[in-house]
Amino acid sequence: MQGDFIPPIALVLFRVIGAGTMFWIIHVSFIRERIKKKDVPYFILCSIIGIVIAQNSFLMGLEKTPTINASLLVSTTPIIVAGFSVVILKERLTLNRIAGIVLAGIGTAVLLSARGKIDFSNDYLLGNSLIILNATAYGLYLVLIKPLLRTYHPLTVIKWVFTFSAPMIIIISYRDFIQIDWSAFTTYAWIGLIYVIIFATFFTYLFNAYAIKILSPVVAGLYLYLQPFITTVLSIGFGKDELTLHKIIAGILILTGLYFVIKKSFPRNT
Repeated sequence: MQGDFIPPIALVLFRVIGAGTMFWIIHVSFIRERIKKKDVPYFILCSIIGIVIAQNSFLMGLEKTPTINASLLVSTTPIIVAGFSVVILKERLTLNRIAGIVLAGIGTAVLLSARGKIDFSNDYLLGNSLIILNATAYGLYLVLIKPLLRTYHPLTVIKWVFTFSAPMIIIISYRDFIQIDWSAFTTYAWIGLIYVIIFATFFTYLFNAYAIKILSPVVAGLYLYLQPFITTVLSIGFGKDELTLHKIIAGILILTGLYFVIKKSFPRNT
């Protein structure tokens, strides 16, 4: 996107068509399951919220705001998931889950603040607003697909979510897609595009679906706090960053928060 190879909205098209094709190939090869006609409107709703709105708002917002802003705003997703789970799924938030969300959230904020200055000035108002829309849409999506995952296989759900979003994405992104200058593509651009399709889209949505089928959306959503933690660990491991007390404290807070969420409950005598 920064190299002007692919506009943000066109990149969504590659993600949906590329990952969607992979979902179809695997599903047809290994799973024989059809969806009921009465569930189609609900699938379409999940497609609009989880793919059309979430992906477009994220990439458009990322183009218009610093990465540090986007990272911090996206980290609100677990909190949003918790709120929607309580309202829609009537899920009960236990004390340990609330403590886990708070601790991991603080740890993430501390970790991200070490990367640079966070700027919420009016210059980035549009970009920040789009990222907030993404966090809200994706958080709602994680909650909405839970009922579908109780009925269908995760691959069935994710295949149809991507399928129903494809026509809308094609219409939205067609004008930007035809303006792409393929001759300007570098090897790095091709590698980046392939990585986004396979790892940042296919595996991300697939594993999230499997996780939410087994766990509650609150627990699955909280693992998003591991992203900045793992990024920092890898950066230090590859010599791109330095280990500091600041980062150690942030890491402890994040892991402690996750522990509280995984832990079923506090002992009754405490």
